[in-house]
Amino acid sequence: MTSAPSAPSASSMRVTVARIFTVYGPRGRPDMAVYRFVAALRRREKIRRFGDGRSTWRDYLHVDDVVSGLLAAARRGEGAEGGA
Repeated sequence: MTSAPSAPSASSMRVTVARIFTVYGPRGRPDMAVYRFVAALRRREKIRRFGDGRSTWRDYLHVDDVVSGLLAAARRGEGAEGGA
């Protein structure tokens, strides 16, 4: 997470921005990679990859971890990188 600075004359409100991508967990969309991978593995099929395989590094976040992180940021009152 990062803290977005605001112009002092515009507002004294602190802002924290969370960029959250590729969340999985209960009620997840079945078309997402995590669910496709698990379904293929259960059927003992190969996992289908797209492209040349060089850009396959991704971070996958479980929804419980996302919620914990957002709650921790809200309790802290400033961004993880020091805030305003």
